[in-house]
Amino acid sequence: MRVLVFNAGSSSLKYRLIEAAPEEGEAVRTLASGAIEKIGEGPGQPDHDRAAGEALSRLSSDAAVSRFDAFAHRIVHGGGRFSEPVRLDADAIAALENLGEIAPLHNARALAVVQACRGARPDLPQVAVFDTAFHHRMPERAAS
Repeated sequence: MRVLVFNAGSSSLKYRLIEAAPEEGEAVRTLASGAIEKIGEGPGQPDHDRAAGEALSRLSSDAAVSRFDAFAHRIVHGGGRFSEPVRLDADAIAALENLGEIAPLHNARALAVVQACRGARPDLPQVAVFDTAFHHRMPERAAS
């Protein structure tokens, strides 16, 4: 399985196309990677959804890496609801949109990339993984 992973920062978008290990014990392989920097700054990309389109365009121009089976997204804050990876259906996306104030420089940009991927390839599943998942697993004594 090939997964296109996006990591949206406040002014950057990193991406990596990986191939999951086909056999137990084999490593995940990176097939392609790249970054788009200075999003929203000067003559760079104006926003994250266009940057996602640029990343998809870069990959589609190379037949060896133009095929993938799913998208994965790093999202900074999942609030109290999201402590594990989640498939991004309409309900999950709506819930994440309501968390925008928690991580305003990151979540909105990540969701713009999610929507761009949804527009470009609505047939592919999308999954989110949250930075805050780490904090959900902390022992109570360490969290206080």
